[in-house]
Order: sequence, then structure tokens, then C-alpha cells
Amino acid sequence: MATSGVASSSASSGRMRRAGLALFAVGVLCAGGEAWAQNPGDVVITEVMIAPPSTSSTREWFELYGHANVDLQGCTLREGPSADPFDGATAWHDHLIDTPLSVGNGQHVLLAKSHDCVVGDGAGGCSVPADHNYGTLSFNNDTLEWLYILCDNTVIDAAPYDWREFEDGCPDKGCSVNLGDGFYDADGNDDLTHWCLPPPDATFL
Repeated sequence: MATSGVASSSASSGRMRRAGLALFAVGVLCAGGEAWAQNPGDVVITEVMIAPPSTSSTREWFELYGHANVDLQGCTLREGPSADPFDGATAWHDHLIDTPLSVGNGQHVLLAKSHDCVVGDGAGGCSVPADHNYGTLSFNNDTLEWLYILCDNTVIDAAPYDWREFEDGCPDKGCSVNLGDGFYDADGNDDLTHWCLPPPDATFL
């Protein structure tokens, strides 16, 4: 899914607003019991939180945005260093989504490594919970890696990440990397120049 374009400076405008939408995505049901779409580009990876090497690797999560109503139960998250998700020489890390997880059209969901809350409310509660935990995956801090969503051996979306591209502007506890608002599609998020750090007032710490 090659792409070309210029870097975006508006990647995270409204990030805090978008995060709140994740609270409502899990409860969306399919009308009439019909199967939801699982086609390439129906769901797009739009944000990745990679814990820097100095912190616990459990501080990881990523966000998905739906361009259609998508049922992800039975799909696989795959992570590794190859641009080919079916590269048999790569030691892939896989996670099967074996519990109900759906993404509504125009909505976001959050998937976290091992914690149930992505953003606390400052009073011991949770303002943005994780919609799914993927404990069998870990993001790599030191090399260019790829994250894939596979449904029935079809690549629904893929996104590269490389913490080294952003570490100079990120505090010690880590921060999320956001996809530019103009690149919310299966090709747009393949280019690292379309990703950037959020402004300081929107950084999750």
C-alpha cells in the first residue's frame, strides 16, 4: 500500500475530542443481525502509543477509526519488522481478537496492551477505557516495525511505526503518535511523514 504525500502539521488537532468517541463504539450493534464489512480500508489505524525504552512496556495502546461498521471478532493483530505480513521468515507476534469487538462507521476504539484505562479522570476513575486488551503483542522501540489487522487472511489495514522518529519531542513517560487528519485511509497511514506528535496540551502521560 505505497503512498506519497507531504508531512501534515495537523495530526492531533482534536485528539482529546476524538478519544472520547471510543467510549461509545463498543456498544454499536449490527441491525438485523447482518454481517458487518471487513474490507481493506474499512478500519484504519490512526494513533499509536509506544512506551519509550525507559518505561514499562505495558504502557502501549493504539486507536482504530471505522470507515464502515466493522466486526473485528475473529480477526488477528499482527506485529513485526516486515512490510509483508505473510513473510514466513519473520517471527511475527499475533493476537487473535476472540472477544466481541466492533467499530462503528465514523467512530474510534482503543486497544491497549494490558491495562483497562487509557486516560484517567484524575479522581481514581477512568475517562477513556480500553475497548480491548492485546496482551500477546509488544511494540518495538528500536526499529521500524509494522502493525497489521488481518481478517480471513486479508489485510484490512497496516501502519508502520518507528519510535526513533519522534523520541526527541516526547517526554520520558512517552506520548502518542497521531495520523494527520487528511490521511485517514489505508494508504495514508502507510507513510511515516503523515504521522506526528500531538501538541503538549494533548499528550497523554
